[in-house]
Amino acid sequence: MEEPSAPQWFRCADPSSDLFSVRGDHVSQYRPIAQGDIFNAIPFPIVRHPASEAEGRRKLQERLPPARAWNYDVDAVTAKLGVKLYLGMILPNTCTFYYREEGLRNPLRLVARVREAQQRSEIVPDWDANFDVLPLPNLRGDGADYVVDFYQLAVVEESFLALDGRVAAMTFEGWLTLTRRFVYFMSRAIIPWDDLAEGARQNWQQIEDDEQRHAMTNTPISQQLLAQEDRP
Repeated sequence: MEEPSAPQWFRCADPSSDLFSVRGDHVSQYRPIAQGDIFNAIPFPIVRHPASEAEGRRKLQERLPPARAWNYDVDAVTAKLGVKLYLGMILPNTCTFYYREEGLRNPLRLVARVREAQQRSEIVPDWDANFDVLPLPNLRGDGADYVVDFYQLAVVEESFLALDGRVAAMTFEGWLTLTRRFVYFMSRAIIPWDDLAEGARQNWQQIEDDEQRHAMTNTPISQQLLAQEDRP
């Protein structure tokens, strides 16, 4: 795989065509759920501190850490809890939830919110700024640009990730772009494209092979999961 030139370290060569293998109604029921998949109607909680001191802080533009913890109880937090439904992208490595590996025993999924870009300037040329988001140009095919917001994460039960709610699946190049950008956001370290590709290509190939195998046997992933669960 060719290493992008220096100005393109943070995006794939052609974002308009290289990020997604399929999107919309074209996402196959035979394709295993994988890292970078985007789903509809994922609940994202908004947890507000119930203390009166916290109310004043919400009006501030700059916030320093509180010097001491304010007392609160669980019921007060629950009363302040809000939940909204957004698009969400799966973040962890596929092995942690793959149906042939840890997925059958792991009920939790970490997702990042996917939202429309707030303004055109949020997606800069060559994507070499605003590293808290991953641009998703023309995500729905209607010309609107979206971003993955790394600041807005949630842990949800796997039951929220229904196959018919999947709106997009990434290419291998898209996955490389996602992973490199998220690592840079978390650590400011740049992983060479070739090193990342070499270590992950086998796992990505397994996803594609499984999709082809399920399609040939006309066995959607949902039926594969049932077959796995019926095993002693």
